[in-house]
Formats: sequence, structure tokens, C-alpha cells
Amino acid sequence: HVAVARVIEVYSNGLVNLLPKVAALLFALAAVFVLHSAWQRRRARRRPDAAWLLVFVTITLFALVLLANEFVAVLLSGRVRYTFALWPLFSLLLGLGYRYFRRPGFFGVPLYHLLLALLLVTGLVGNIRSSLRVRYVYHLPPPPLHRAMRDLEAGWNSTDLLIVDPAVTSIGRVYRVYTDHLGESRFVLPEGPCAAACLAATGAQLRQHDNVWLLFADPSGDLQTRLQQALPAVGLFHCRTIKYDHLQSLELVQHARGEADCA
Repeated sequence: HVAVARVIEVYSNGLVNLLPKVAALLFALAAVFVLHSAWQRRRARRRPDAAWLLVFVTITLFALVLLANEFVAVLLSGRVRYTFALWPLFSLLLGLGYRYFRRPGFFGVPLYHLLLALLLVTGLVGNIRSSLRVRYVYHLPPPPLHRAMRDLEAGWNSTDLLIVDPAVTSIGRVYRVYTDHLGESRFVLPEGPCAAACLAATGAQLRQHDNVWLLFADPSGDLQTRLQQALPAVGLFHCRTIKYDHLQSLELVQHARGEADCA
């Protein structure tokens, strides 16, 4: 029932906010009404109607999406893109609804003309208001971790260590998807200032590995800069730096015990 309310909210650009139970009740009533009407039409042997076919297909596909979501749970609170294939059907269904408002409205203007004008005005206002526009646009796309991990795995050994910038972990699930399989072989730098003792402890950990990789989303940060300056002191040779051109910066740096050990 939460997924139903969320889909309606996103499709309407945030203009229609129903309580989840109310949204689920309306959807259930619509499904029962469509099934009942389809059965009545079948008993009366009425000719196929494109309008009713549209209604039936839309309701059925939406129900199948909700059923699948009970098993795979992809329609999270902030992610409904898996229902976007239903958007054209919803729009056609909305247009179909205007057919039932052809009777005269105010000052001789058909009621469906007034509803269409209201839809256009609310749509325009909804797109102008930044609170609605920014809400569904992720304006800080994540760095290309998939490219960095592809290059990392090409030269990765089981005894290697990956040091990760806290700015990389801030993208949450995307980071975990690409790095979870590394397990204990990854080390996340502490957030905030790192004193000499903190840096020394990090350097002591580096001595245990022959190959060290740095994954930085903020390469010019104070800790990141001091760490790269301290790496030669523990006997690590700079092999290469790969920069990924994107809206957010990302660098993969490799260090090894010697030039011959660089992948």
C-alpha cells in the first residue's frame, strides 16, 4: 500500500498525496470494478472496446508490479523508476477520463476543457517550483565507481589493500555494491582531521602489504595529500594514477614495493 501511494505521488509530481491505506483501497476498488465490468461485458457478449482494454491492461500490469515487489522489494521510498513503464498507460488512462466530462460546465465551456486547463496550470507550477523539481532529480551523480573497480580488479592480488576516501563511502549503497567482496582488504580513512598519531597508525598498516591502492573522491584533501606524501617513507613506489572524468572527481592510485611489482 505504501508503494501504491508513492507511485501516485511521483506520477503527479507531488500534487496528489494520499495516505497509503487510502491509495491501496482506491486501487483495490478500481481492480474490482474493472474485473466486474469485464465479466458483465463478457456475459452480454459486447464487442471489444479499446478503452476498457486500456483500463484492464493498466490495472493488471500495476498489480503484477506490486506482486513482484513483494518478493524483490525494489520500490523503495525514494525509488519508483521500475514503474516508469506504466507512465504512458497512466497518461492515456487520464486522457480517457476526460471523455466522461463532455457535458457543459461553467459559461458553456465543457468541463473536460476546464480540467485540462487545470492540469496544465498545476503541471507548469509544479515544474517551476524548485521544491518539486529538485525533489526527484539527483543533482549530484555518483562518481564512476564501476570504471575504477574494473581497473582495480585487473591488477588486484589477495594480499593487496584498498584505502578508501570517506567521500567515496558517502554514496552509500553504490559503494557497498562494488567493494563488499573485498572485505578486510579495504580500509576507510577516518573522517575529519587526522593527527600525526593517526597518520602513523595508517602507515604501520601499510607496511603489511606489498601493493596498496588509493581510491579518492577528494584527492586534494589534507589527509589524502599527507598520506600520499608519507607512502614513500614506508617503502612504497608510486606506480600510476588513473583519473576518471566525471561530474564528480575520482582517482585510483596504485603503490607497490618496487617498480617491478607494479601491475
